[in-house]
Amino acid sequence: MATGYWQQVMAAGLTVPTDRPLDDLTAELTTLLGSPDPAERDGTAYPTLATWISRGVYDDLLSGLGDGMAAGLLVGIGERDTDTVFRRSFSGLVLAQCIERDTRARLLPPERILDWGDRVAGWFLREQDLRGFVPGKGWAHALAHGADALGALTASRHLGADELTVLLDVMADRVLLPTDRVLTAGEPDRMASAVVRLLRRDLITMAVVEPWVARIAGTAGQVGGPDGAVDPFLTTGNPEAFLRALYLQLALGQQPPSLRSDLVLLLVDVLRGTNPQYLGAPRHPNSGVTCRHDRGLQPDDRLHDPDRARRRAGGRGGTGSRGRGDVHAVRRARVPHVRRRGQGRPARAHPGRPARADGRVRGRGDGKAHPGAGLAVLTAGPGVTNGVSAVAQAGFAGSPWSWSAAALRQPLGHRRPPGARPPADPRAGRQAGAHAAHGGRRSTRGRRGVLPRPQLHRGPVFVDVPMDEFFNTASGPAPVAPRRRSWSPTATR
Repeated sequence: MATGYWQQVMAAGLTVPTDRPLDDLTAELTTLLGSPDPAERDGTAYPTLATWISRGVYDDLLSGLGDGMAAGLLVGIGERDTDTVFRRSFSGLVLAQCIERDTRARLLPPERILDWGDRVAGWFLREQDLRGFVPGKGWAHALAHGADALGALTASRHLGADELTVLLDVMADRVLLPTDRVLTAGEPDRMASAVVRLLRRDLITMAVVEPWVARIAGTAGQVGGPDGAVDPFLTTGNPEAFLRALYLQLALGQQPPSLRSDLVLLLVDVLRGTNPQYLGAPRHPNSGVTCRHDRGLQPDDRLHDPDRARRRAGGRGGTGSRGRGDVHAVRRARVPHVRRRGQGRPARAHPGRPARADGRVRGRGDGKAHPGAGLAVLTAGPGVTNGVSAVAQAGFAGSPWSWSAAALRQPLGHRRPPGARPPADPRAGRQAGAHAAHGGRRSTRGRRGVLPRPQLHRGPVFVDVPMDEFFNTASGPAPVAPRRRSWSPTATR
């Protein structure tokens, strides 16, 4: 190949040469796409074709160029660890550029784009060479380039909700295919990026996404066989990496889809289910995942049920005698009963020190944070977008007083925190409100059902309120602000 010739072309800013026909130049560049030399393939052929496509050089020939790239997807299909992977992989990358050019310039009929989509999906599922970086030959990256082509398809105006749903299934099929290696060259991130691009179309609802996520999570949470004959990560590693990448891009990425908040919370519970030894059990009813003995590890529930821990260790439970080997379990079981300052009980006002409006005791001077009521309002726009990550972190922290927007849309009498005991009588709501208004100074002893038993809680409290609640109208007497207690700086401290 005349590499010196192409070096001159690149030095001239990739201006199309006039001394040779465009057809000959394109044929030579297409051959270079399959070269094992990364300088010819990744450094010359691909950037030249991509630049000429984006500049409109191939607008009149885009259909033929795309068909040639689609044909390159089948060169050596089924082979493993051979150089034919470069032609397939980089043909998919150039085909993605053709699709994106049509999306911007509206050049091709829908039949052409849908045909290319069928070919890309078929190659993506049949590709057997999963190498990422090949020493001495550069990037093969077939699955990553296939994900880029699928991501370009998701933005096409020719694809509606039905076609996008098919692409979601194609992505799940590829993630769940059994392989002999775990993808470690960024392929899960590229596939998650394609899914996020698809969701930005806002044509797919949670009714479609929830079972799709549950399907992937069901494989990610499988347990390996006890005989150790098969590495369980060959089955669970790729789905788990994909779910983590999808969560990360939704939680921190720009231009989020409209269902981002619901999907992030779903993924939080899914990842709890696939990682119970680190994160605990999921709480979302539609996560499709239950707490399993993942990776052969026993979930540690001794912190939640001391009696069960004693019985498992051989004791009778309760506070009686314990069996052999139960010392460690009993020590661990005592942890929830340890009350520290600012945890496990409401803050109480000290005599002579007025309580603040947020329920905290003023002027303790111990340099420690103390519990109290608070309110954070997330408005439309960046407030809601940036607050999704905080809400997800509240779920990780085990916040017992966090609601979802769907729960708040229920009748008022049915709203209560997840896991909270329902009130024993109608006065419970007023008593609970008075308890919060007075900074937690009212004792809950002897009033079972009025307030849930204080529990250890790490992290803040979040309430997700739908915006329409702020603009609803209602009739009735206006609330009267409580009379504030006067306080002087000279009061006894």
